[in-house]
Amino acid sequence: MSPPSSGPDKVMAEAHRYRTICFLDCVVLQESLDIVLRRWSTIGGVFMPEEVGQKVHDQLVEPGPVIVVDDIGWIMLTGPVSPDLRARWRPELTATKARIIMPDAVVALPGPRRTDRRWLIPPWAGFRPLPEQVLAEIGRIELPTADVDLARTSRPGEVDTQDT
Repeated sequence: MSPPSSGPDKVMAEAHRYRTICFLDCVVLQESLDIVLRRWSTIGGVFMPEEVGQKVHDQLVEPGPVIVVDDIGWIMLTGPVSPDLRARWRPELTATKARIIMPDAVVALPGPRRTDRRWLIPPWAGFRPLPEQVLAEIGRIELPTADVDLARTSRPGEVDTQDT
């Protein structure tokens, strides 16, 4: 069977692939034909500036799906994010200008009609890193300003090796 050639058919085929192969719970918005994630209880995400995303990507053994949004930053898809993580990692997120994607957010996925976003790492087979892993790497980023100590503060259960 040949791939669909028309716009709406191609978008619907891509959304079907995301749901069945990539395990992304998404829908197609009829007005714009954007493919968007719809259920944040089964998935999480962290938005970060590109330079932060590159550092996190380089440190994770398996970084998982990453969406590049042109001229804005990266969205790294993760497992579900519990509400306590937002509060616990707020200083590091603020210092690096990263943020956890809120459960009611609408995030458009790369698709045939979106030229402003692409997959850096495609979402094959449903793997996503734990949000704690992504946030820990964000917390390890050394900032070029006085915020360095804030970014390197250890969390409960982590060992602070700065002074040893």
